[in-house]
Amino acid sequence: MAEGDYLALDVGSKRTGIARASSVAKLPEPLKIVETDKLIDELKTLVTAQPALGIVVGLPRNLNGDDTDQTRWVRKWTEQAEKEIDVPFHFQDEALTTTEALSRQPNNSQPDAEAAVIILQDFLNGKEDQ
Repeated sequence: MAEGDYLALDVGSKRTGIARASSVAKLPEPLKIVETDKLIDELKTLVTAQPALGIVVGLPRNLNGDDTDQTRWVRKWTEQAEKEIDVPFHFQDEALTTTEALSRQPNNSQPDAEAAVIILQDFLNGKEDQ
């Protein structure tokens, strides 16, 4: 398996949290929060500065696993991003990640980057080939 970084996104309609982790260390860290309308440009900058093995997108669903309007919006956003960024994209269930992020940091008014950390840790924990 190649060494490098993974990025993770907690995509919202207004802002998006970004986290990153080395494929070797597997210790995600919050990176930043950006306005979603500037996200594709920010990702291009990030993967140019440090090549990424993949971008993990948190996929919002309701608690019984069904798609919602937000699920469809995130899938459509990801389709557009895949056309502009030459890095593999992966979906990871993001159920209750914001709730967990707030429990980790109760006074955090923007838990998006911490939620991205949880999404990325779940993804890395599920990768058997690393």
